[in-house]
This record gives sequence, C-alpha cells and structure tokens, in this order.
Amino acid sequence: MSELPLPLRPLGQTGLLVPPLCIGLAELGNMPETFAYEVTEAEALDFLRALFHGPIPFADTAASYGDGESERILAKGPRAYPRYMYGDASDDLIQLAFGIEALYQAYEVPLAAAALQFSLRDPRIAATIVGVSKTERLHQTVELAQHPIPEALWQAITALRDAHGRA
Repeated sequence: MSELPLPLRPLGQTGLLVPPLCIGLAELGNMPETFAYEVTEAEALDFLRALFHGPIPFADTAASYGDGESERILAKGPRAYPRYMYGDASDDLIQLAFGIEALYQAYEVPLAAAALQFSLRDPRIAATIVGVSKTERLHQTVELAQHPIPEALWQAITALRDAHGRA
C-alpha cells in the first residue's frame, strides 16, 4: 500500500488528533443479510492488521451505515438511484448531480475519488469515515484519496453548485 501523507486534525473538542480518513468497520461484523456477503474472522483480522499498520490507523465501528444507502448512491450515480438524505431527490438536485457527473467524466476523474476527496479537502470536516471490509478495498481507498484531481474541476463544480443555488 502506498503511503499517504495524512496530517492530523483535531477531532471536535475531544483533544484527540486524527487523520482525515477514518475506516468504517460495520462490514466486519459478518452481516450477510445487511451487506450481501460474509466476512470470516480470519479475513476481518487480516484486514485490521493491514489497516492499523497502514497510513489510515483510524477506525469507526457501527451496526450499520444507512443500510448501504450511501454506497449504492456513489456506485450507481444519480441516474440509477436519485435519492438525497434518504428521500427522493428534487429535479433541480438531480440535474445538479448530472452536471457534476458530466464534469467528472470530462476531467476523467473517478466519481469515487472525487467524492472522497470532496470531504478530505473541506476544512470543516475533521475525518471522513469510509466503510470497507477487504484489504484490497483499503488499498483502493488510499489510491482514491491520492488520485490527482485538477483544481479546475473543483472550480467548475463550485460554479455549477452556485448556479443551482447550492453553496
């Protein structure tokens, strides 16, 4: 796994310093009825070893992450699953999402990389929790966090969001 320089940030008012990426571990609870796959104890332990010896030694545990809602949205995009905050998205918001999706395609930036880096670059966000359960997904998360994204793309997204009244 490539090393990602992760500056530490304050975690709210706790006095703790954490990296800007946090790995969600709900999937390691072996809940096939929720996540549609099983994770053996050996796989979970291998994953945790890789996690805590890698560049993201920060984890979150939970029983569920919105039943996979956010992962489905990111994986399929707005055409397949036009939802926002667990409800139907407005037509304007869907059009904004289509516009942002077109920008990612024009700049040849993977949607997953842009979605992850969007929160990583926001100074209001101390850490981004990413749910993964397999070591290769941990590696992929680091690669997505390091994927080069031109500043011009972020500027184009901001202009598009401003045009839709969503600062």
